[in-house]
This record gives sequence, structure tokens and C-alpha cells, in this order.
Amino acid sequence: MAAVSKNGCALMFVPEDLRSNPDLCMAAVSSDGHALAHVPNDLRSNQDLYMALCVAAVRNKGRALSDVPEELRPTNRALCLSAVRQDGWALGYLPKQFLDDPQFCLAAVSRAGRAFQYVPAPLRSNRDICLAALRQDVRASSQLPDAVRDDRRFWLEAINQIGLRLEDVAWKFQDDPEIRAAAAKQSRQRG
Repeated sequence: MAAVSKNGCALMFVPEDLRSNPDLCMAAVSSDGHALAHVPNDLRSNQDLYMALCVAAVRNKGRALSDVPEELRPTNRALCLSAVRQDGWALGYLPKQFLDDPQFCLAAVSRAGRAFQYVPAPLRSNRDICLAALRQDVRASSQLPDAVRDDRRFWLEAINQIGLRLEDVAWKFQDDPEIRAAAAKQSRQRG
């Protein structure tokens, strides 16, 4: 028990007959969500227990959603939302119906800005999602669609709302007097 509590993936080295202990598996997935992949089949057949293990796994490591069987993901909105709130990169493992939901995309890019790459095309121009991605990781600007990158008002909004620096604004707007003034004001406020 001590070994899997420190390193959940040590579960893979536990003999099969001992691995069927629900408490052992819960300790493992609570330590490392990816230990879910090593939960034995006999525990997977107990739907309530297995779902509790899945929840514990994604709370520990959002990307452990990749270890949750694909057929269980579409039926559990809360599990999937928990995963992207814990680790934005879990967005890459969402079922389509959740991927198309702005709430999931916003939660994900708020945790990992560059997870913006998994945001579906219809939501890529959503200003809130774009601003949240930039707030979390300015490098997400390289993934913004042209319609957003070419929008002068968007860059003003990014400077004023999230304190974006002038050097992070699209090149074509860096000489714009209003954008330069807004960036200078933000720079003075940062100190």
C-alpha cells in the first residue's frame, strides 16, 4: 500500500491477485491518475467502484481521462469537466459533444493556454476563450485564427484586460498609437 501511495503507477508491479484490492487501487489512482490503466478487470466490472476510481484519477491528473474507457466519457459530463479543470491538456481526450461546449474549452485554456490547439474551429474565434488562452500562456497567440489576429480591437482588449505586453501583440499593430499607449499604460501599472 505504501509503494502505490507514493507512486501510483507502481500498481502495475503488484501481483494480479493483490491488485484486486479496491483500497489499493484507490490509493494508486489518487497518487497518480494514470494508475487507472493498471486497475484489474474484476474491479472494472463493478461500475460504481470503477467510476469512483475514474473520478479520483482525473482529480489527481486531468490527462488520466485518456485512461478512462472511451465509452464512459460521453456519459459523464462532470468527470470530463473535472479533467479539463485540473489539466487543460485533457481537452484532447474529450468526446465531441463536450469539445463543442465553450465551458469545457474555456476551462481548459484557462489551465493550459496552448491547449487552444484542441479547441474546435467554431469556437476558435470566441473572444473569451482566446483571451483566457493568452492570459495563461502568451504563446497561444500563434494558434489564434487570422480573424482574431487581424482584429485591432482584440489586441486592445488583450492589453487592457490581461495586461498583454506590446511585444506580444501581432506585429501589424505594434506601431498603432492607441495600442502603444495602452501597452505603455499597462507597463507603468506593472511597475
